[in-house]
Amino acid sequence: METELYKVRSLAHCFKAAYDLYSTNLRNIFRKTWQPAAAIALVNALLTTFLLPLFAGNVAARQPAPSPVVIGLALLLVLVAATGCMTWLTSAVVSLLNGYSLRANFKRVLRLYLVFVGIGIVLGLLVLGLAFIPLATAKGMPTPQNIMLSGGITLLAWVVIMVCLLPLAYSTMKFYIEPDQKIKDVFGRPYRKGWHFWGYLFLMMLIVGIICGVIYVVVMMPEIILQSAAQLDGAGRNLGDPSGLPGYFPLLVFIATLICATVWTYVMVWAFMVNYYAYGHIEAKIAAKAELVAPVQLPLHEEFPPIE
Repeated sequence: METELYKVRSLAHCFKAAYDLYSTNLRNIFRKTWQPAAAIALVNALLTTFLLPLFAGNVAARQPAPSPVVIGLALLLVLVAATGCMTWLTSAVVSLLNGYSLRANFKRVLRLYLVFVGIGIVLGLLVLGLAFIPLATAKGMPTPQNIMLSGGITLLAWVVIMVCLLPLAYSTMKFYIEPDQKIKDVFGRPYRKGWHFWGYLFLMMLIVGIICGVIYVVVMMPEIILQSAAQLDGAGRNLGDPSGLPGYFPLLVFIATLICATVWTYVMVWAFMVNYYAYGHIEAKIAAKAELVAPVQLPLHEEFPPIE
């Protein structure tokens, strides 16, 4: 198995290297990451089970809507739990890749995640404000043209944002692997270098997205089926029919979501490793362009450290 990180690779070889690394070290990966993976699955299972009446359409039809305060607190709680669990998982995977302790990586990853959460909130509010402009300028009720214009602005804004965020796939991985990198570097020189490999990163993300999309449908199919059953049952109850779901149905949803989310978490770990080798490819290309004699002999990694 190829273990060199800093090596010029095609996208196909990046995927192959990530698969080889993942498959040959699966036991060690599971041993180091099962706790954060279980935490992520538990949060997903609890949230899905809690929202089960909403999936069934019973909240709007038979119960008063929760207050904005309750909704806001619930969203804040979910955001905090999701950020903490994802930070834990990412730190565990990064520790396997760069050889540093989980605690050291957790502090760095958490700071970066908090920055990303803040940026995401700001960008979300910005897009919301832009989308509201055509609706606010309408006289009286918004016309279909105003609604279409609002939707077009929203779509265009998110496309521009995604284009601008793509180089972060390189600069963020560089921050994870190289401990001398600062958070400001994620948006600094490495980010600007990432623009030179935008096409490479785009193709990588596109292929990863397609593969993960197909796997997601397969892995999450039990949860999708159960949610569809809850929706159909809710529609029947709203028409006056008795519920046809067993009393243990919420427990069934909880267990199915727990299993599906756990499997999906390890798909995300594989995708992370693809990005890891893409980072190594870009570093090797930059080193070769700078006319280094041995571009693979870079700080921290002469070769991939064994996963223990």
